[in-house]
Amino acid sequence: MLNILLEENKENKAEVFKKANVELKESRFLIKAFSQNEVYGYIIFEVNANCEKNDKNNNKSEITVLYLKFNDEAIADGLIRTVLHIAEERNILSVKAFNNINSEGFNIIKKLGFLKDENSYELKILSFMKKCGN
Repeated sequence: MLNILLEENKENKAEVFKKANVELKESRFLIKAFSQNEVYGYIIFEVNANCEKNDKNNNKSEITVLYLKFNDEAIADGLIRTVLHIAEERNILSVKAFNNINSEGFNIIKKLGFLKDENSYELKILSFMKKCGN
């Protein structure tokens, strides 16, 4: 059975960040797609919290995807959708791909239609979630 979960183990997280050449920070998270001991992909993202406490109408927070590694398109799709779901749960209205994201990660994000437009690194969460399930 495939699992897509937030990595809680600090040593495992640090090892993946090192392989991806991404600096480990408190605001950065790792989600892994795995089954038993085999990892099929992972996504590293950062939550930039810029909102007034309890003010859902003034939320300028965003999530930045820093790195995406996967072994097939379905895994990449699931990892991206998981990050978008996290954004929606936190009332974050913007997810963007870091402009220096690995080319493999950016290309799949673009190919799967997650970008706002061809020249953008951004996807508005509300517009994506309205399309979800269609």
